[in-house]
Amino acid sequence: MFCVKCGKSLPGQYNLCHDCTLEPRDGTRHCPSCGAENPKAVQRCAACGTRMPKQKQLRRAPTVQARRRKKAAMLAFFLGVFGVQDRYLGFHKRGNRRMIQFILSVAAMIVLLIALRVDFSNAIVNGGQWNTAYADSHAVLWFLLAGLFAAGLISALWVWITSLIHGVQLLVRKGQVDAEGNLLE
Repeated sequence: MFCVKCGKSLPGQYNLCHDCTLEPRDGTRHCPSCGAENPKAVQRCAACGTRMPKQKQLRRAPTVQARRRKKAAMLAFFLGVFGVQDRYLGFHKRGNRRMIQFILSVAAMIVLLIALRVDFSNAIVNGGQWNTAYADSHAVLWFLLAGLFAAGLISALWVWITSLIHGVQLLVRKGQVDAEGNLLE
């Protein structure tokens, strides 16, 4: 199909592009089938004989929703750990990975803190005395739990820092595109 005003090729069954207004500019229209220019008053195309659409039958082609760089950057700054800016730009898998990594990191840290708290409370016997024998036997476990907590903390911080970096890149770098290849405004 072609735009009846400017002759631009259109997808699907549309016959008016999103750049053109409903009123013809210079008294001519283009055929929606072949793109040939015709006078405004004709009912059939002079080139191919296709019936020209009436004003009420014009269907405007949809516009591509432009995604904005500043909006994506703000999403990265405030909700980046959940991958919201990636999903806004159409990178759903990357956004989901970022969110899952952050949630698992925080959940692991909470579980490990609870485990350390429970185990430390077992090392204290009645009267508030420290049970050295119990503490010595569980030192490796405490060290392992503390190491896993640190790994979770580093992972969560990594997601947060990379989200901030992505937000800065969105603000500073020109020419960035979304998942469909459209330039960000």
